[in-house]
Amino acid sequence: MNNIILYHGSPNQLVNPVFGGGDDKHDYVRGFYLTENVELAKEWAVCRPNDTNGWVHKYELDCDELKILDFQKLDVLAWLAELMLLIFILQKSL
Repeated sequence: MNNIILYHGSPNQLVNPVFGGGDDKHDYVRGFYLTENVELAKEWAVCRPNDTNGWVHKYELDCDELKILDFQKLDVLAWLAELMLLIFILQKSL
């Protein structure tokens, strides 16, 4: 089994991952943001200026049946192209 551990930082103790949820103000628009870096998730957990505590949620993802595009193995232009495609698709759905 090919599993990876991912983390989600939130000011909320309870979270419910929902496709298309979240806030439009994030870098990549709405979404449920995850990272392999637990320290980054800790930063996300206290993203409001007056917060001192937050929560880091841990997820294990089974990748056996997934096709994964690893941008760390590609250049920045590939990442930008995917980002622009996502924005185009999202704008057409409005």
